[in-house]
Amino acid sequence: MAREIIYLVQPLAAGKAARLNAGPPIHCASPESARKRVENLVMTKAGVVAFATSGDSESGEYDDRPAIIFEAGQGVAARDAINGFVVHSFSCRHGS
Repeated sequence: MAREIIYLVQPLAAGKAARLNAGPPIHCASPESARKRVENLVMTKAGVVAFATSGDSESGEYDDRPAIIFEAGQGVAARDAINGFVVHSFSCRHGS
């Protein structure tokens, strides 16, 4: 299968000792829908990050560094945290 661009939103909830805990990643159809999802979620989450990556869902190979599209809430902490949660995000499949 050819590589495809995948847009994901990663909600982050406040945890103990100022840590952020990742919620389930949310697949979005476009950068615009990812931004709207971030804007809706930021009211109830400590931070939210929308990012894009490319990869092959059949082989499970994805870019190591996703591109941040939009972030809200605890932005710098969310940006740092996203690198630790990216691996989990790729379990999302198109249409989920």
